Amino acid sequence: MSPVLTPGDGVLWTWQRLLTHICKVEGEKGIQRIFVKVPEHEGDAIDVFRHTGFGVYTQEHLFRLPQLMPELNPQAVPLRLQEEKDAWDLQRLYFLAAPRLVQQTECPDNNVWDNSTSAWLKGVRDERYVWEREGTLYGYVRLLRGRRGHWLKVLAHPDIQEEADDLVRWALALLNSFPPRPIYTSVRGYESGLQIALKRSGFQPQNTLFLLVKHTTALVREPEFKPIPALERKVETAPTASHAESILVRAYPKSGWDGSSTPVPAGFSERH
Repeated sequence: MSPVLTPGDGVLWTWQRLLTHICKVEGEKGIQRIFVKVPEHEGDAIDVFRHTGFGVYTQEHLFRLPQLMPELNPQAVPLRLQEEKDAWDLQRLYFLAAPRLVQQTECPDNNVWDNSTSAWLKGVRDERYVWEREGTLYGYVRLLRGRRGHWLKVLAHPDIQEEADDLVRWALALLNSFPPRPIYTSVRGYESGLQIALKRSGFQPQNTLFLLVKHTTALVREPEFKPIPALERKVETAPTASHAESILVRAYPKSGWDGSSTPVPAGFSERH
């Protein structure tokens, strides 16, 4: 990123103007929310985003496990691969785990809570598992294989805080089949049970990020209404139903009557 975000020489002002312009352009494209992650120690950057209209809605803690110690046979792990039928239950699990403010901000239909690891993919291994017990999903695990390290994502039901250690151990057991590399993961500030479980499994805190969001003003297109010449002329007799219909058809050609000729803004999407 350039120029370097440091105080002095108008750099902060330059960044603020740049961000304002970017948000305006994205809003005109129909983007309604823009997401940003900033390390907590970068106070100047956080101030610039706040002055541009961004607001903090939660925190995210990064952890690192230098070396995996095999403790459990993957055959004994009670997790199964995620299936399409799990989509609704997985969304419900997110609703139970996340505070309402976070839910409303991220709009879980877009999986903002689980797409922060897309940079790790690059066509490599991506596995997703769920922990189901008596017809209810109590946990979700995602494993991403990377060239310099592996990424682990865990989502736990709030009712299994005492079993969060087991969920983490099962995830690590599945990682035994991956090449021996450091393992990285992140948990939200409200996921205290998972933070404790990760530390007990040997994960070390690395950094804390502020998650910010800005709600943009999306462009709304309105139809252009033009006067109908036939209605402006003096009419001696009331038009019949068929006559009135012919007037409407002439005023609104078939190609545009249903709005198909008018560009419609793109649907809702999320950006980081």
